[in-house]
Amino acid sequence: MRIKNIILELVEKLDLDLKGLVVTTEVASGDYVYLPLIAALAGADKVYALGRDTSYGKYIEHKARLSDISRAFGVSRIIEPCETSSFNSWVESDIITNSGMVRPIDRAKLQQLKLTAVIPLMWETWEFRSNEIDINACQEFGIPVIGTEEKFGAIDMYEYPGMLALRMLFDVQCDFSSDKIALIGGGLTGTLIAKTLSRFNDSFLWFTDQPLDKEFKRNSIPLRSLDSLIKEDYLDVIFVAEHSVNNPLIGNGAPITFEKIGEKFPDVKVVHLCGNIDKENLVNSKLSFYPQNIAPFGHMSVFPSVMSVKPTLKLFSGGLKVGEIASKIRKRGGSIEEAIQATIDYGIGQDFPGGFMSYGRD
Repeated sequence: MRIKNIILELVEKLDLDLKGLVVTTEVASGDYVYLPLIAALAGADKVYALGRDTSYGKYIEHKARLSDISRAFGVSRIIEPCETSSFNSWVESDIITNSGMVRPIDRAKLQQLKLTAVIPLMWETWEFRSNEIDINACQEFGIPVIGTEEKFGAIDMYEYPGMLALRMLFDVQCDFSSDKIALIGGGLTGTLIAKTLSRFNDSFLWFTDQPLDKEFKRNSIPLRSLDSLIKEDYLDVIFVAEHSVNNPLIGNGAPITFEKIGEKFPDVKVVHLCGNIDKENLVNSKLSFYPQNIAPFGHMSVFPSVMSVKPTLKLFSGGLKVGEIASKIRKRGGSIEEAIQATIDYGIGQDFPGGFMSYGRD
């Protein structure tokens, strides 16, 4: 029951109250099974948990696991697992989470929603991927899409990128206090990792075009200068963590190839959290790399859940709080702008640059 207690503590900290609301979310593998359970423990009237067969497992397996846990948690009457392809209760939904088994949230699904429905992204708006939600249709139908402020106190996620990076470096037996490391990536993810790494190592190289934190004093090298890597005397690890710039970093069409790196540093280890690298070029180079499944740009190869279930539970709970605030405003007759602003005023919501209704219309 430890997980249930963690969830209930988060529900209390966030004052998460979904009474009177219907949540449509997913049933999936690993820690993702807990998303519908959080909604149910927060008092939702009904939780639809959608699923399908994927490379991570079969729907029937995920459904059975969710059913077992929901009985143990005492919320089995609230949660209804459904196959995504046959789900036809979209019109009941107040909150629709941007979850893998629910996506893509396309026009066909959106046009079935009630006018007061809302979609919390479950992460920050800069991570938005257009292939997952038809945001123009959301604007047309008046369904607000709202990000989750990951620095909000009760769910603060900003230490996790750095901790995850250290965990991954441990996994490849890197002594991050003294090994020569090249960190590739900026934006929020890369900057947070650089700040953490700097606590232990004052000689790592940082390649980025977007060093975000002005208070964090660290010299950075432009991404176009990645070919300067081979000028180093030695190199132990290349850590890739670029989540915002979709330019080829290493490989064919990039400033440098893995073969070129391998010629100079045959024993270097490549660690990939996120970023656009040429996996085929990496495999052909015979360099050691981790993990074996390299995610495409915009996705992470390893998640904070490898450290603990808490990061996942925090982010899910925060996203549902965004949905709760916005949904209640909309159900009381508030506008899209008022609903989004209410989440921002609470401190946990995040709008798109230029505003939701204008986003993507340039």
